[in-house]
Amino acid sequence: AYRFKWFGEPLQPPAIAVRRSSTAGRDVVHASWNGATRVASWQVLASPSASGPFVNQGSPARWTNFETRIKTPSARYFEVEALNSQGHILGTSAVAASH
Repeated sequence: AYRFKWFGEPLQPPAIAVRRSSTAGRDVVHASWNGATRVASWQVLASPSASGPFVNQGSPARWTNFETRIKTPSARYFEVEALNSQGHILGTSAVAASH
């Protein structure tokens, strides 16, 4: 057996799902990245167009578990960026439309 520092780095991008919140003018973004071990937080980005430009929606949300749930102001389209503990982008999700 070998002992060394190991990090999970998936080949697929982070996953995103968006749902309308029960609060008017709010959406709930669900972010996850199965197998990624260095995600410390998620940055939600939003745009009125699927082609962007995408801009940050508030501060990064701390990673909480396999699927992090983030409440954010409503927008037409979203992306999430997985950030490491230094705030560097590890990966970016596909674009998700708000429902």
